[in-house]
Amino acid sequence: MTTLLYLHGVGDDGSRRDWVDRLGVTEPTIIAPNYLDLLNQPTSDSEDIGPPPTDPISQPPSRRAYQARQSQLHDQLQVLGSQSVWEESRRGFGRVPGLIDALGEQLVVQFLYEEVAAYAADARRRRAVRKRVLDAIAPKTPEVVIVGHSLGALVALDLLRHLPPGLRVRLLVTAASSLARRQIPSETLQLRDHFPYDHVAGWINVYNPQDPVTGGRPIGPRFPQAIDVRVTAGFGDHSLASCLADPGVARTLRSYLVAAPRATVSGPTEAAQTQPPSLVLDRGDALQLMLAQLLLRMGELYAADPDVKASDVARFQAATELVTENLSAIRDQAWIWDHSRTLRDGIAESDIPTLLVRLVDVQPLDYLRLRIPEDVDRKARIQVALDLGVPPLWLDLARSAQLRADAVVGSSRAKAKRAGVPLADGWRSWESEFERSLQQSLAEMSLNQDLPRLRDSVTDLAPIMVELVARALVANQIGTPAPGSEERAALSRMMVLLGKHRATLAELPDSPQALMTALKDNTRLIGDGLSWLGNQGIGIRPRARPL
Repeated sequence: MTTLLYLHGVGDDGSRRDWVDRLGVTEPTIIAPNYLDLLNQPTSDSEDIGPPPTDPISQPPSRRAYQARQSQLHDQLQVLGSQSVWEESRRGFGRVPGLIDALGEQLVVQFLYEEVAAYAADARRRRAVRKRVLDAIAPKTPEVVIVGHSLGALVALDLLRHLPPGLRVRLLVTAASSLARRQIPSETLQLRDHFPYDHVAGWINVYNPQDPVTGGRPIGPRFPQAIDVRVTAGFGDHSLASCLADPGVARTLRSYLVAAPRATVSGPTEAAQTQPPSLVLDRGDALQLMLAQLLLRMGELYAADPDVKASDVARFQAATELVTENLSAIRDQAWIWDHSRTLRDGIAESDIPTLLVRLVDVQPLDYLRLRIPEDVDRKARIQVALDLGVPPLWLDLARSAQLRADAVVGSSRAKAKRAGVPLADGWRSWESEFERSLQQSLAEMSLNQDLPRLRDSVTDLAPIMVELVARALVANQIGTPAPGSEERAALSRMMVLLGKHRATLAELPDSPQALMTALKDNTRLIGDGLSWLGNQGIGIRPRARPL
C-alpha cells in the first residue's frame, strides 16, 4: 500500500483523522508530521536550513506526458461523479456578492489564519517546516500520495520543488486551500514555471465554492497543472472531510493508495513510460487534424441530439466531407477517423498555443451556412481540448487572450484610421511581391494560408497580429518553452519586411502617397503589438509576472 503524506492546516497537529473514513481504505499507512509549533513560534527561533536547492528543469516531453495523464484523470473523475471544473465554467464564490468575498479575505489574512500570513511572509519559517516534513518521510518510502489541507496545501507546493531524487509523488491532492488568493509566497507562484513533471504524476485541487478561505475560486487559472474539483458543502465549510466526500476524489485516492508501489522510482519512471513518440506532427498537419477532430466531435454530438432530424445529420456529414476533402493531412483517411491519439501524442508543446487559439476561433461550417447548436459547439470544443491532452480551461485562456489582442489591435487601428487603398494596374507586380514576401516570412507560423488575398487594397495585417499576440499570451500563461518568443520574432520579421517595402517605394518617384500611408499604418500596428508584448514582459524573458 502506498504511503499517504498528510500535511495539516492551522488548528491541527497532524493527528486529526475524521477524513480517513471517506477514503474507504482499511488502516492506510499515514505519515503526518506535526509542524504546528513552527507556525506559532517567533521567527528568530525558526531553524535556518539554508537556501533552497536549484530548481530542476523539466523537458517538454515530460510536460506533455503529464498533460496527457491529467486529461485521462479528468475523464476518470467525471465518470466517478466528480464536479470537475477542468472546463470553461470556473466561477464559484463569485456568485456571492463581492463584499462577502472581501470580508473573507480579511478573515483569512487577519483573524482566522495569522499563521498562514506568517508562513507566507517568512522564508526561514517555510524552510524549517519543509525540513521537518522531509525528515519525516525520507528515506521511509519511495512513493507517496500527498494530501494537503488548507495551509498544508501551501506546504505541499513548497515541498514539490525540493523532493529528494528517489521520492515520487503518485498523486497530489490539495483541499480547501487559499492558493487562489493573493497571500501566498512568491516562491509558490513560481511553481507553475518550475513544476517537477518528472516526479509528480498528477494533481487534484478540491474546493467548496462557499468557503471564504478559498475565495470560492478554483486554482487552475493560477496553476494550470491542477484539475479543480468543486464539492457541494455548506457556507463556510472548510473541512477536509467535506472535500474528500466527493465520490470521484475519494475513489481516485483509494485507487492510488491500494495499488502496489513500483519497484523502482529513480528518475521519471511513469513519465518516461508515457512520453510521446519521437515523431512530432508538423504544425500545419496538426491544425488540419484538429479541424477534422472538431468536425468529428460536432458530428457525434449533433447526431445524438434528439431534436435534430436525420436529414440535418445527413447535411452535416455532407458538409464535413466537403470541408475535409482538401485537408492534405487526412487525404488518405476517412473523414470520420478519430485523431485523438495522434493529436495527444504527436503535438509539439510549442504548438499548443497555436492550436488553442485556432480552436476557439475556427468556424469550419460558417461559409456553408450550416448552423450548429451552441451547446453542441461548446461541448465539441471542450472534447477536442481533451483530445489534445490539455485542460479545457485553456480554452478560456485562449478566448481571453484573443479579446486582449483584439483590444490592442483595435486601439492601434483607431489611431491609424486606415482606409482601403485601391491599387492601379501598374502596381500589381509590387502587390504580388508584397504578398509573396509576407507568405514566405510567416510560412513557419502556419499563417500563410490565412493571409487575405490582395485585391483592391493593401493587406490589412490586423488579423495576423491578433493571432500572433493571442498565441504569445497563451504561451506565456501556460508556460510553454520560451513563451511568446516565437510570436515576437514573427512580428519583428513583419516590421523588417514592412520597412523594406516602404524603403523600396520611397525610391520610386510615382509611388502613391496613400500607399505609403497604408504601409506606415501597418508598421505602427505591428510596432504597437511588439511594444505591448514588451510591456507585459512576454517573449523577452522566461515569463511575465505570475497571474
